[in-house]
Amino acid sequence: AQYGWWFAPTYLGGICIFLFAHQFQLKMLKLVKAQNLTSIADLIGSRYGKSPLLAASVALICLLALIPYISLQLRAVAASFAAITGMGPAVAPWFLDLAAAVGLAMIGFSILFGARRLSLAEQHPGLMDAVAFESVVKLAAFCIVGVFVTWQLFDGINDLIIKSAADDTARSLFQPKENGVYIYVTHMLLGALAMFVLPRQFQVNFIENTDPEELKKARWAFPLYLFAINFFILPIAMGGMLIAPDLRTQDTFLLALPLLADRPDISLIAFIGGLSTATSMVIMATLALSIMISNDVITPLWIRARRSGNLMSDLTPRVILLTRRLTMVVIIVLAYVYHKLTQGGLPLVSNGLIAMALLAQLAPSMLGGLLWIRANLTGALSGL
Repeated sequence: AQYGWWFAPTYLGGICIFLFAHQFQLKMLKLVKAQNLTSIADLIGSRYGKSPLLAASVALICLLALIPYISLQLRAVAASFAAITGMGPAVAPWFLDLAAAVGLAMIGFSILFGARRLSLAEQHPGLMDAVAFESVVKLAAFCIVGVFVTWQLFDGINDLIIKSAADDTARSLFQPKENGVYIYVTHMLLGALAMFVLPRQFQVNFIENTDPEELKKARWAFPLYLFAINFFILPIAMGGMLIAPDLRTQDTFLLALPLLADRPDISLIAFIGGLSTATSMVIMATLALSIMISNDVITPLWIRARRSGNLMSDLTPRVILLTRRLTMVVIIVLAYVYHKLTQGGLPLVSNGLIAMALLAQLAPSMLGGLLWIRANLTGALSGL
């Protein structure tokens, strides 16, 4: 509704990777399992002589990139809760900060699912079950809202298209934008690279994977899922532009349509779908980040300090687990601070694109280390 059809190529890029770069995905999976790698930083560092400096640089870049991404989820849940309850900043008591409450809940979930015990393979089957369930909830919620807008508020997709074509505001959805091809190709490239460089995507694709068959099933299941969850985006956008064009710049656009139609039950379904989405995204991103920061930044510094005689305590499993949990707390606190500093600024989708563009910087060193025999540490560090 706000930017036109530019979200679509991001998903199309991801679909193309699963359909046409499947053998490369399997090759990367084989490498990750053979060397027992646990993160993107681990993978890139291992390709350049197991360089701790390079691995730490990658981990810190991921931290910088994902803070806006996690902040986006905190803001989305807080804004959704405020919209559905009417308890916005002007109504809520001063001591009740919705984003802070969401952040505390996310810290609890992240520790419960991702840092309850140590695993050398960094696999979390219980968490993967939770993410799978969340994915079904999200898809069902989005489809219910889509069906409601398409066939309850209007008389089907044909009716929506005819009315949108006759309405100046809604018709703007279909008008070509300036530099359209450039924007489309750029977003498609970002979506394709995200399948490798987005830490939560890498965690699910390669670290949590227990068998190559899982990736073979994902080759057709993941594109189908992306198609299904995108199916109703255009009908909902058209419906919203016809009913409430003034709301198109608001992040709670989807929740507002059922509320305007006096259907709080549909809005509640949309809120539950959004909450489950944000929860799994925050947990997976925080888990992947905490593994990188604790393994590739904190642990090497700890070992170096011990060698110089500055530390007395051993790096026991209990200390490592505590470090992981504290790292998770710091990550979400930083995301909350970012949210407070940018509250009146960028819309949610912009934060997501910033994260993807920042993480795309990892692609040359990652793919170069795998595909180019002359790739070297100096080049990788210079590129980053």
